[in-house]
Amino acid sequence: MDIALLALANKRANDHLLKCQLDRLIVSSIELRLCFLTESIPKKEIWLTVSGAAWVDDQSEKEDNFFLQRGRFLSQIYMLMGESVTSVEVHKDGQLLLSVGQQNLVVEPDEESFEEVWSITPDNSSQFAEFDWYVTYTDSRELQFK
Repeated sequence: MDIALLALANKRANDHLLKCQLDRLIVSSIELRLCFLTESIPKKEIWLTVSGAAWVDDQSEKEDNFFLQRGRFLSQIYMLMGESVTSVEVHKDGQLLLSVGQQNLVVEPDEESFEEVWSITPDNSSQFAEFDWYVTYTDSRELQFK
C-alpha cells in the first residue's frame, strides 16, 4: 500500500472521528454500525460500519466463531457509550485501531468480511448513500477514500 495513500486515509479518519462520542449501535447478522456524534454544534453523525473481525485489544482470547466473537465485542463496546474517540490509526494491512475511552478497538480483515471490512462515513448509516467523503477498506484489500 502506498505510504502517501495511507497517510491521507489516516488524516481523513482522524479529522472526522477524533473527539467524537460513541452514541449508538445498529447490529445485523453481517454488519455492525457504530454511530459517533461530533463535538460541534449542531452535532453531526459519523458512522463506522464493520463487517471484519472486531475485538477490544485487552481481550485475552479471541473466539474462533464469528458470531461468538461479535457478541463478546458488542458487550464490551456497549459499556463505552458516551465515551469519546482519543485516537484513530489505519494500518497498511487494513487494520483499524480506534481508542474509545480507556479501550482500544481493533477491526481487521478476515475470511468472514463482506465487501467492506470497515468504512467511515458521514451522517448516514446506509451504505447506498452518496457520500461527500468516506474512508473504506474493502475485502479486496483496497483502501479507498473520497
